[in-house]
Amino acid sequence: MTYRCDKCDRADCVCLLQCDTCFEPAEPGFDAGDECLCGGTFRDWTPAVVESPYGGDPETVARNLRYLRACLHWCVHNGFTPYASHGLLTQPGVLRDELPGERRLGLGGGLALGDLLPVRLVFTDLGITSGMEAGIKRATRLGQHVITVRLTAAWEARRYPDDLGWIWSMGQPQPEDAPNASAWRSNR
Repeated sequence: MTYRCDKCDRADCVCLLQCDTCFEPAEPGFDAGDECLCGGTFRDWTPAVVESPYGGDPETVARNLRYLRACLHWCVHNGFTPYASHGLLTQPGVLRDELPGERRLGLGGGLALGDLLPVRLVFTDLGITSGMEAGIKRATRLGQHVITVRLTAAWEARRYPDDLGWIWSMGQPQPEDAPNASAWRSNR
């Protein structure tokens, strides 16, 4: 009999229940919300691919990266460990998206790791691009859970690319931001 994770329903589980104070993983039998020996609380972390727009002219890319930071903020406040290759591998000095060979390297690496994760979070405030659509189709083919998330207009409250204060002004995300995320968590 193959073990299947009760969090993500996958045999090759990468989910983690970890203390929010000492960061130690929970022993078998503990659940999210249980108290750790150190006095902290165990928190459920589910690794997830982030699908959000990236490409375009320099102004659009800058806006999409600001949006991606808001998406990442939402993820960590909702128990997801986000992976966004389009934000990680396109940083200066890593890969250049405008060079086809480097773009292929980034896509290949991003897909290789992303295929191992149990969830794809699709952030829809800016629409769904062809790349995001391809990610959704890939997730469906692989049996990954696809969760759509809409942040609200608060993510764009300030438009200063070097000022991250706007993220903190958003406050704690609310369950209604992604109703199917709550449903997915309660049904696993």
